[in-house]
Amino acid sequence: MKKALSVAFASLLVVLALSLIAQARTTHGSRATSVTVIEHAKTDKVIDTGKAGDSTGDLLTWHNQVYDSTDTSVAGNDQGECIRISPKQGTWECTWITWIGSDSITVEGPYYDTKDSTLAITGGTGAYANATGVMDLVAKNGGTEYAFEFKLG
Repeated sequence: MKKALSVAFASLLVVLALSLIAQARTTHGSRATSVTVIEHAKTDKVIDTGKAGDSTGDLLTWHNQVYDSTDTSVAGNDQGECIRISPKQGTWECTWITWIGSDSITVEGPYYDTKDSTLAITGGTGAYANATGVMDLVAKNGGTEYAFEFKLG
């Protein structure tokens, strides 16, 4: 009797462990995804809020269309703002939202005048509700376009 109970208990533990592993793989696999859109930076506007010229505290705002990863059709739009942190170092601190269809992804982090950056994904709506991960911001065509490479996880 003890042997039968031990075998049954061991079998139950194996089934439970396999079930938890399968659930973890399914949950992780269904959330992890990558989305890339291309922004055409046409409406970017710097608002001089401090000393004349490029100075700490200036604002950068925009609202642009974003295109699919092939840059051939409109996928949505974005809007956001950045605050100039250091003109000398070429740094801004930014927050923006990108709509892809009716769903959105929100990011926050650095923008650099002369190099690409990585921002934190802080949330989203619809298909991207509770989104986490990072977005790589990659300048294209001399900074007139940007690839937003969302790595959701």
